[in-house]
Amino acid sequence: MSNQIVKVALPVPLRQCFDYLSHGRISIGTRVKVPFGKQKKVGIVLGYGSELSADALRPVEEQLDQTPLLSPAMLALLTWCADYYQAPIGEQIFTALPKKIRTGASIQPDTEIVWEIGSNWPKDPLTQLKRAPKQAGLVEQLLAADGRLAEKEITSLSSYKGALRSLQEKKWISKTLVEAKATPLIPDTDPSPPLLLNSQQSHAYKTIKHQLDRFCCYLLNGVTGSGKTEVYLQLIQDVLNHGKSALVLVPEIGLTPQTVERFSRRFRVPIKLYHSGMSDSARFQSWMTAQQPHPAVFIGTRSAVFLPIEHLGIVIIDEEHDGSFKQQEGVRYHARDVAIKRAASEKIPIVLGSATPSIESLFNAEQGRYQLLRLTHRVTGVTPPVVELIDLRRQSTRDILSQPLLHALKETLARGEQSLLFLNRRGFSPVTMCQQCGWMAHCARCDAKLTFHAQYKQWQCHHCGAVQNALAECPACHSVALKPIGTGTEKVETILQEIFPHHPAVRIDRDSTRKRGALSDLLTQAYSGEAKLLVGTQMLAKGHHLPNLSLVGILNTDEGLFSADLRAAEHTAQLILQVAGRAGREQLKGRVLLQTYHPDHPLLLDLQQNNYDNFIQRTLEERRLAVLPPYSALCLLRAEANRLTLVKQFLQDSKNLAQRPPADIELFGPVPAGMERKAGKYRWQLLVQGQKRKSLNLFLKGWISELSKLHSARRVRWSVDVDPISLL
Repeated sequence: MSNQIVKVALPVPLRQCFDYLSHGRISIGTRVKVPFGKQKKVGIVLGYGSELSADALRPVEEQLDQTPLLSPAMLALLTWCADYYQAPIGEQIFTALPKKIRTGASIQPDTEIVWEIGSNWPKDPLTQLKRAPKQAGLVEQLLAADGRLAEKEITSLSSYKGALRSLQEKKWISKTLVEAKATPLIPDTDPSPPLLLNSQQSHAYKTIKHQLDRFCCYLLNGVTGSGKTEVYLQLIQDVLNHGKSALVLVPEIGLTPQTVERFSRRFRVPIKLYHSGMSDSARFQSWMTAQQPHPAVFIGTRSAVFLPIEHLGIVIIDEEHDGSFKQQEGVRYHARDVAIKRAASEKIPIVLGSATPSIESLFNAEQGRYQLLRLTHRVTGVTPPVVELIDLRRQSTRDILSQPLLHALKETLARGEQSLLFLNRRGFSPVTMCQQCGWMAHCARCDAKLTFHAQYKQWQCHHCGAVQNALAECPACHSVALKPIGTGTEKVETILQEIFPHHPAVRIDRDSTRKRGALSDLLTQAYSGEAKLLVGTQMLAKGHHLPNLSLVGILNTDEGLFSADLRAAEHTAQLILQVAGRAGREQLKGRVLLQTYHPDHPLLLDLQQNNYDNFIQRTLEERRLAVLPPYSALCLLRAEANRLTLVKQFLQDSKNLAQRPPADIELFGPVPAGMERKAGKYRWQLLVQGQKRKSLNLFLKGWISELSKLHSARRVRWSVDVDPISLL
């Protein structure tokens, strides 16, 4: 068998493939194990040939797959991602794979033992086994299973081992190994019928239905409670009827139980999940199921965009505006944009659904790149909730709860209805301070203060994850006058318990849902209306249908009004409207109270009138005048290292490489990151702005290739963060 030179992508921060010598042909998309320095690494074959002599190459040690693991279409998508997001090709590909595949585990299906009727099976076996009750019991189970019984299904297997051996020796039964079948999430009951669509839903559904055989990006802008999910369901049914599968992306793991329950009631096909909260084995099984040609519905968070789904018929992005679709660590990508590219490549429709679409998506709709479909009314006919501003400058408060809000809570409880208090800050207090000397609890590894968690009596850093037991006295002056300052969801829960002792508060945040099954249990209490007082972070802000919820209180409205972040106001508006949309979704009249020290802020006045469009148009005009996205494109070069001098040197060397960029490209910095020190690393950044996406991408491709050759690049960890913008 002739030798072959293969190009292998490895999970290393180097923007290249590596050449190896193979004894025999290996297909593109196949995993191999190769030597890399003193290590052994798993890689993916991407091509053939080399400029080097075969004598200079090290051999492939093992071919892990007999058939390609990744199809040409998936490899093309991942190659595009690496190019678009300026990422190392190997890291980009391995980001898309479940852990078991990344580590070289076998993809051969699991097997199970099955017992069948053997060659010497008698005519009347039970008559012959009157004195062998164990063997008779096995025969009865086998006959009840039509002569073929999986070993794992044998009742009290441990007590039947000897009986199995005896029947096998008499050749009454025989053992065989078969592929283990995963149990699909298919309901036993008949599927629930589709709901009757109103005129706006029907128009949206028919518009998309008539284009299921071609690519188009639809922006489904529907107010909260307008029935976007029902439109999704009916479109998915049409896709399944054509023998194809559907991919549904949701922003939060917390939304998947509700989504799965609703989808499994509707469809008689497997409903498969894929998100980081699953075990490695479960993610692997979902990934392998995606390669089967049978119709299914796949529901997951951002990483599910890379599932190798055969015969994909439609992609749906729910809450498309949500920041959770942006990968912020490692290889950075935006799942919404990757999904659009995938749909375009596979010539299928994609639906972006949201009550508060992102500025980029609305801009793309205005430019004709997306087709805008609107749902302006709630399906129940209930009017949107009344939004009221509480001026905290003129109110006395109990900690963070104003008197008007407390009064509204009492009235709502008296009517037997639910209330939700929203605060996007978990823990008891974000700061602990000594009242004698002013010392504050800081993280030793980050430029951040430690959050006090009363439940665990701990200080936690919400940036690097560091945890330590809370001290009883000040380490600076040894005073015992340490006091928690500020309010988090845990403290709000405590306050509510004191004020309303007969109505236990249910808190839903990352701390209260750590244990397996906790999230499902808490959401069950919330959905049923059993829990009358809800306290939550953004985990409760979107997608949840709470029919008994009539009051929403947003405790810290001002948090994002004056941030230096370009998108802070947009994210604040989206979050407020999404939380407000939980109120009054059925027959109850909804009421939303916003606590603020800036009741005359233009953003809050727009939200009070439910005028998100006005806010968007004003923001777009500001962006146009300032030449900010979507009227320009941005890229952030990030660097971190144990020593500040290393970071500064690398970024300065990087900037020097671009002393004469094209006329429409500008570089700003280097400057410290928003949090200069995190997890013991110093973090600085360099901003690159371009007037056109294509010209910026062209500049970045050459520039970043040169950065890899810098001597200073070897001593820091650096990454590229490309701002999401129009793809088409």
